[in-house]
Amino acid sequence: MKKIFVCFVVLACLVSSAFAANFSPTPMKISAAQTIKYDFGGATLTVPVTVTGVAGTGYFLVFTKDKASSIVNVKNGFMGWHYVNKIDTCLYISPPKSLVVGSNNIT
Repeated sequence: MKKIFVCFVVLACLVSSAFAANFSPTPMKISAAQTIKYDFGGATLTVPVTVTGVAGTGYFLVFTKDKASSIVNVKNGFMGWHYVNKIDTCLYISPPKSLVVGSNNIT
């Protein structure tokens, strides 16, 4: 019994002194203009973005931020299944876009 206890203490000391490699992932940082003017004439919107850190996948999303009180009884979506009625919501999600480090355009 004493040998088992000693072995357990020795193993516990060995395990507690094991060192792990430092793990510090590089974050992906995206920067873009704070405001982009679009005249809603049907033209393709191109948003220039700059990526630093690492490459990754990005999406373009359009939200009704702080506009919920002025949106009443709007019906959209596939076959009209989605109603926007005084609730801030996401109106558009783009397909995924691969973003490389440096300058990119999201259309």
